[in-house]
Amino acid sequence: EANKYTVTFVTEGGSSVSPVEATFDSGLPTIGLPTRAGYMFGGFYTAKNGGGTQYYTASGASAKNWNITANTTLYAKWTANTYTITYNANKPGRASASIAGSTAKSTHTYDVAKSLTANGYSLVGWTFKGWASSANGSVLYGDEDTVKNLTSAANGTYNLYAVWEANKYTVTFVTEGGSSV
Repeated sequence: EANKYTVTFVTEGGSSVSPVEATFDSGLPTIGLPTRAGYMFGGFYTAKNGGGTQYYTASGASAKNWNITANTTLYAKWTANTYTITYNANKPGRASASIAGSTAKSTHTYDVAKSLTANGYSLVGWTFKGWASSANGSVLYGDEDTVKNLTSAANGTYNLYAVWEANKYTVTFVTEGGSSV
């Protein structure tokens, strides 16, 4: 009869996975997948960060027959999700001019701080104040602020909306000899 060994899992920041029993020269039993916000699971390996030999696939299936003659710990491999930030011009309803320019989308990686794209929009008579997370929202981020983890979704899109403030001007009057105004 083939020997049996206990396989434990280190999920490297992910949800826990219960130990399983591995039978020598046989495929491993299917396991439940660990989850980790902002990351995609890539299987379990004999060394950290996907090093060594892979024994479980990203779907939790056996990647190969068990050939280790000891109780063993396997380590999760994770890949950080990337997402795109889309910058919306968000013209105010009472603005009479059209918004000029554009602001290029930016790609971000979960858990990595990165600056927002510089604002490329302009609006005559209005001042750009920053970015909001909704069309009617308040400023959350300034121009080119450094951000991190705006969404955990893989290949997701996060929308930012320009926040505008109408310029105020001082008007002075020359009364040409009349009473002052």
